[in-house]
Amino acid sequence: NIYNEPHDVSWSVWRNGGSAGSFTTPGHQSIVNTIRGTGANNVIVVGGLAWAYDMTGIASNALTDTGSGNGIAYEAHIYPNKADNTSNGWNANVSVAVNAGYCVIIGEFGPATDGSQDNGGCTPFETNLINWINNASGSNNSANYVYSAFGWCWHNGATPRLISDWSFNYTSCHGNAVRNWLLAVTPPNCGSVGS
Repeated sequence: NIYNEPHDVSWSVWRNGGSAGSFTTPGHQSIVNTIRGTGANNVIVVGGLAWAYDMTGIASNALTDTGSGNGIAYEAHIYPNKADNTSNGWNANVSVAVNAGYCVIIGEFGPATDGSQDNGGCTPFETNLINWINNASGSNNSANYVYSAFGWCWHNGATPRLISDWSFNYTSCHGNAVRNWLLAVTPPNCGSVGS
């Protein structure tokens, strides 16, 4: 992720640079050009607006991958403090970019960012979001897309916590939900590795 959770700027500033309040940003296109200028060909990950939740402007502001790069993936962060935390909201704010033909990953998700997710019990948010990410039956994922996603956070102090201590015991809500989700993933059959 080349610039974590951009917010409070226009899509034009997000893409092309300009004033971002207390500083001036070069914009994502300039950062992509600089990365490619070094010869790097990795996939570049770029977060949307509204703290990486809003993908609605991706289609009209898509970045150009210069040089011989391997493409750009756009990243969404989904937390319960975002607007309309239902499949309808996730479709309107995130799947809109997939439906327009762009690759989107869920770079962060979790039930709460204040540490309360394991104090007050789990909420339907966690289960509903994981079902939507997986495009499970009844999840109303408008993109019909199984998202690549990363649970957050692999630290026992930062939230939302996946682990409760440095022995890597999982937390009862978020950690347990993500653990069960990952255990259910069927690894792809990539064939045998030749010599």
